[in-house]
Amino acid sequence: MPEGILQPILEGFFQVVCYFTAKPLLPMVSFRTVRAEAITRNERPFPWHGFKRAADGTVIMQAEWVSVVGLLIWVGAVIAIVLLWI
Repeated sequence: MPEGILQPILEGFFQVVCYFTAKPLLPMVSFRTVRAEAITRNERPFPWHGFKRAADGTVIMQAEWVSVVGLLIWVGAVIAIVLLWI
């Protein structure tokens, strides 16, 4: 019973935290060629792979994929901390 309540709350929390972790880092790492999609979007849908090209030539990454990149950043940070701690 509590899983039905806690899962959507925690999933939303982690998705937002990971999104806002990767959103500023993505353009810095890609030298401004890739940017994150805005959370509030009124654009046409993305293709199945989650990327599309903007009119100015940059690549826009779908918000869900940006969250996955943020999760990978956090996992990498935790692994680095654990390895440095040992």
